[in-house]
Amino acid sequence: MLPVGLAAILALPILAYLTAPEGSSGVTTLATVVAALALIPFAVAWLRGALDPGEPIFGVAIIYFLLFSGRALYIQADPIALSNFSAHPYGDALQTALVLAVAGFILLLAGYYAPFGGAIAARLPQLAGVFSTTGTKARVFVLLAIGVGTQLVLTLAYGQTFFAEGQGVNRNNENFLLQLGYFSNYGLAVAAIAAANARAAGRGGFWRNPFLLAGCAAAVVVGLLYSQKSNVISAAVIVSLVYNYRVRRIPLRLAVGVAFVVLFLVFPLISTQRALREEGYLSGSSATSDRLTSGAGGVVASFVADPTQFAREAYGSLIARENGVDSLALIIKYTPVLGQYKSPAQFLQIPAMAYIPRFAWPGKPVLSGTEFGEKYLGYFGPASISITNFGDFYIHGGLWVLLCGAFVLGLFYRILYAWLVRDGRLTDSALLLYVVFATTIFETVDANVVTTYAQLAKSLPIVLLVAQFVCAGNGRLLKRAPRV
Repeated sequence: MLPVGLAAILALPILAYLTAPEGSSGVTTLATVVAALALIPFAVAWLRGALDPGEPIFGVAIIYFLLFSGRALYIQADPIALSNFSAHPYGDALQTALVLAVAGFILLLAGYYAPFGGAIAARLPQLAGVFSTTGTKARVFVLLAIGVGTQLVLTLAYGQTFFAEGQGVNRNNENFLLQLGYFSNYGLAVAAIAAANARAAGRGGFWRNPFLLAGCAAAVVVGLLYSQKSNVISAAVIVSLVYNYRVRRIPLRLAVGVAFVVLFLVFPLISTQRALREEGYLSGSSATSDRLTSGAGGVVASFVADPTQFAREAYGSLIARENGVDSLALIIKYTPVLGQYKSPAQFLQIPAMAYIPRFAWPGKPVLSGTEFGEKYLGYFGPASISITNFGDFYIHGGLWVLLCGAFVLGLFYRILYAWLVRDGRLTDSALLLYVVFATTIFETVDANVVTTYAQLAKSLPIVLLVAQFVCAGNGRLLKRAPRV
């Protein structure tokens, strides 16, 4: 029944597109359809009576809502956002972009709910490693020290957007350091799992674990000091996923509370810091106290002056940067005028791009998170611009690549979830890998597909080595899948 239902839903955006008048009403109708589609995973889980907040499709659905529906409605309320994003007019392509976004998301859902995804996952080897009960604290300290230390060094050397834009992916020495920087996430995930294990054994509460608190504090401090929202998001997702699977299912009030703190306190603080730096009041070398007090002072002053306006601006600062529908509209209208179509064969080359160094492959494609901004916006330099997975698929061959890519992406999400989570009783090593991959997926729905999944491919053996390091010989890490 589900494929039939998805096919019926597919007719909705097409009908809306054909019957809606030109202008805002058509965009609003399609944005509403996108919002309705984002509710489908929640409806399916409710009907099945099995709502797992850690299931990847829920986070992906929310992000797609922000990128396409939320952003389109924001544009309708504030049309000047169109000219603020790009000097190239693209408003007439918004309806087409929303139609393709809806069709792509339906294909993504079809891939996610395809019955053979679970069958494929069942044939993969099981991750059976359990963390050692001795020496875990020292191992967590090593992982956090490597990750946080490398992040600080690279951020000071290359600027606050180094990690966000993946500027080091094309130079072997910096790429090595970039991989070390991700150890902060691995360390935080291990600390959270170890804290949950200690709680289960009656050796202290989850939130009282000093290494978990230190890892969270390090992520937040680095994010605040160097305006890296991704650090804060990663920490929140990592800890929430571990809590969900090892302590108890995340209640709605906790999810709302975390979202409120991140969206309406941390993000405005970081945005205020960025604005002060752009206006010349703060420099990249400003003292730590200046960064924190200036940013916090701006947020507090704005809230005290007008709480309602503060909430509106906080929401606006979030949606203003989630320019997914803008990017897709630009790509549809100006490819191949501003940028040429790329070969879809690049997707098949992702493993080779991940593991073959540039000196052994001189013609290795250059992966850049800033390429879209340079070609379509004329912006040279690091910038946080949402090309989106769908936009990158379209650049690699147009409509059919987008639709096929969306289906494969949904299938990948299902295989990952079914392989590692299975029936919810995850081993420590399986939970570590799932947390790392799910966090990356949530952060990169708005990013370049090839760059994102090349990074995931690179991180796979590294995370397995980290798991082996923390398990310290406490059983085999991999176990053959049972016969089916």
